[in-house]
Amino acid sequence: MRKGFRRGCLIAICLPLLLAAAVYWIGSREARHVNCNLELLAAARSGDAAAVQRLLGEGADADARSNYTIRKPISWTRGLRIWLRAALHRPASGRYGRSAAGMAIEGGHEDIYRLLIARGVPADEQDDHGETLLWIAASAGRRDIVLDLLRRGADPNSRDHDGLRPLDAANNSGQWDIARLLHDVQLKRAAPQR
Repeated sequence: MRKGFRRGCLIAICLPLLLAAAVYWIGSREARHVNCNLELLAAARSGDAAAVQRLLGEGADADARSNYTIRKPISWTRGLRIWLRAALHRPASGRYGRSAAGMAIEGGHEDIYRLLIARGVPADEQDDHGETLLWIAASAGRRDIVLDLLRRGADPNSRDHDGLRPLDAANNSGQWDIARLLHDVQLKRAAPQR
């Protein structure tokens, strides 16, 4: 009887400790992965190609997306407050869901864009507002990236959630040469093939 009691006490004490250690290990591994992705987004936005290369080697997702904030780890209570505030009062516009490739294009970091595309980021990737990489490149005036995305099969007729095409984005931001280029591409694709 006494031996069974000790075994029961041992299980009652050790099992929760083992479960807590497993949860902590899994959570810390996931936190490292999330932090790695956040660092990748920050490096892509700032144009740090060496950091992007290092982080991709450490396991960051090439198609990682921004969230409401890009910060170093914070306390869970502050994180919960930020998350609730963002969930309840999400602004109508912003750069949420923007990928590292989208941030690199927006910042004019073509080397980082090419690195991420080589890692498998799709040419027709969209952010939470429906803006594709082609839409971002057209509105930012990145002609070489627009040409590269078109070669990779990006759809020039895709629309964001407001119904705007990359052509419209280029026109709205005053990128007339890119708007002309996209218009010509649309005419070529619409012309009957002989």
